[in-house]
Amino acid sequence: MAIDAADVVLVKSRLTDVPAAIRLSRAVVKNIHENLFWAFFYNALCIPLAIGLYQLLFHWGFEMKPAVGALAMSFSSVTVCLNALRLNLFKPFDSRHDKPMRQRKVGKAAGKGDDGTIPNDWIIDASEAKVAAVGSNAVPDLVSTGAGAGAIDVTNSNEKEKNEMTKTISIEGMMCEHCEMTVKKALEALEGVDSAEVSHEKGTAVVSISGAVSDDAMKEAVEAKDYKVTKIA
Repeated sequence: MAIDAADVVLVKSRLTDVPAAIRLSRAVVKNIHENLFWAFFYNALCIPLAIGLYQLLFHWGFEMKPAVGALAMSFSSVTVCLNALRLNLFKPFDSRHDKPMRQRKVGKAAGKGDDGTIPNDWIIDASEAKVAAVGSNAVPDLVSTGAGAGAIDVTNSNEKEKNEMTKTISIEGMMCEHCEMTVKKALEALEGVDSAEVSHEKGTAVVSISGAVSDDAMKEAVEAKDYKVTKIA
């Protein structure tokens, strides 16, 4: 079903085939446009000659004969075929002639207007924000906005990281992965806990906290599952 629904099917496990397929498709479309232009131009020039229009208008003594017309038609077909065969010389993996990507505007963390809002030409959607955040920590976390949603306030990702902290809890009694999942669910159920990485081999749980969570609350949550907390650092 995936093959039937796809426009392009990669038969090898190479991601470089994706841009190669795009380059080849663009070359094919360009070649088609060239052949259509040649066909229309050639026929627009020769059809009036075949019906004697030029002889009538300019009093030419030349008269198109069937043999000459067949030869002219063959010449047109051969020219179009030769132009199409040039695609055999095309190098789809050569990226030297690729067009540069268009640059998109990205909102600035401290670029608010006088009224404390972000200008409309700086607002980008969530998908663009995620891509941009990979390359720079200075890009703010943005909320997805629709058309006409207006300007939104943003929170700097660096400030968000400063508000987060981690604590390591030493736990006794964990024997398997099932124990890890039990402790993980118990800790992440607490308000203010973002995530918990639990290891029964190390006997620890590394907890990421963004809110006000006391050590006693985390200890009670773990010991309620019949495990013993020995240390919280």
